[in-house]
Amino acid sequence: MLVNDDELLFVELKDRDSHKWIAKGREQLEVTIGNFKKAHDIGLYKRVAAYLCNKQRPRMVVSCPNELQKFYDNTGYQLIVDRNIKIFGI
Repeated sequence: MLVNDDELLFVELKDRDSHKWIAKGREQLEVTIGNFKKAHDIGLYKRVAAYLCNKQRPRMVVSCPNELQKFYDNTGYQLIVDRNIKIFGI
């Protein structure tokens, strides 16, 4: 998790070559966000997003719109699958 005054970024780092790493990472991020919401006021942050990164698959060749939509439906936040994490407050 990365946080500054008004930005909260959840980060899941993977080191997998299997094809299901996106689904597993999405599920782990959903659990983490759920646990965070139980203990903290997530509404204090202007931007909340989640990043899923995999060093073995730095470039996405296959799109994963279903996983992105599932994540949004389950959390209300954007899931970004990328090798770079963009922090706006810096």
